[in-house]
Amino acid sequence: MKLSPVGAFGGMAYTIGKFGFGTLLVLGKLLLSFYITSILFVFIVLNLICRYYKFSLWKLLGYIKEEILIVLGSSSSEAVLPSVMQKLTAAGCEKEVVGLVIPAGYSFNLDVTTIYLSMSVIVLAQFFHINLSLGQQRIII
Repeated sequence: MKLSPVGAFGGMAYTIGKFGFGTLLVLGKLLLSFYITSILFVFIVLNLICRYYKFSLWKLLGYIKEEILIVLGSSSSEAVLPSVMQKLTAAGCEKEVVGLVIPAGYSFNLDVTTIYLSMSVIVLAQFFHINLSLGQQRIII
């Protein structure tokens, strides 16, 4: 863990040295697109799901705000698994349901990871001048 910043710096130095600063622009566009897409996913798609099941997304986000901050800081949702399970049980969800749904959701419902991987594949194809048809892009997504 202590050497990971050195490794990241080395990888970026090599890439910039070989391909130029334009690669940072491509990476910046990917990250900006990813963040915009993720925000839209949470505040549109997830909000519609919450409304359908008649509970407030805003109250849920407020209830788990500490966990959200830990996830943003650590870039991993695994660290907050136990506290999310405790909070949901304390909020009135049955322990058996929480014990099944939350770990399964962590394993199978990786929506944002799927968004990131799909976008990355399409950006890499563009970077390497591989023309993908609309159908191929749909398959990737």
